[in-house]
Amino acid sequence: MSQLEVKWLSLVPAQQWKNGGGVTRLLAERDSEWRVSLANVEANGPYSRFDGMTRLSLIVEGKGVVLRGAERVVPLEYLVPAIYDGSIDWTASLIDAPVVALNLMARSDKYVPSAQLLNTEVALPPGSAAVILAGHSRCVVCGNTGTAITIPPRQFLAIPSVEEPMRVIRDAGNPIGNHPPVVALIEPIENSAPRKNFA
Repeated sequence: MSQLEVKWLSLVPAQQWKNGGGVTRLLAERDSEWRVSLANVEANGPYSRFDGMTRLSLIVEGKGVVLRGAERVVPLEYLVPAIYDGSIDWTASLIDAPVVALNLMARSDKYVPSAQLLNTEVALPPGSAAVILAGHSRCVVCGNTGTAITIPPRQFLAIPSVEEPMRVIRDAGNPIGNHPPVVALIEPIENSAPRKNFA
């Protein structure tokens, strides 16, 4: 755990979307296997297509987005994770104003992405990859060895491979705003629980 580095979200460089329609800040990735990023969606238009990938989006700023494609409709709502097929040509419509979305992408034949709000404590299962966004709170990541890493507000920690059982704990006594911490996971299919919200 000592080699892991806590970083400021504001210092992550912005990259153009694959289709050129927006910008993304890459938080973590493993080759073509999976990636976790924050995207600024500022206008209606097409989403980039990623064949063979499962996608998950969680709106962390703004009211939300509606995705339409292949006769399907997927609402992306504030602080509600939604899983959908990256192989579909989706078109996004903002509900009211620009949003910031936490996006996870992972190979559909190998991984299951998930994201959840950190209200008190979340377990990080061995074999998974994790990204913890502290939001407006302070969080602490603890392992079995007793070592702990503190994630201050507005910063994040990427763990490319969880090698031992870990816990992420929210410091409820240190809120400085309304954005709650979020824990994003990429789990191997054989280790993950079934997901029911695939669109």
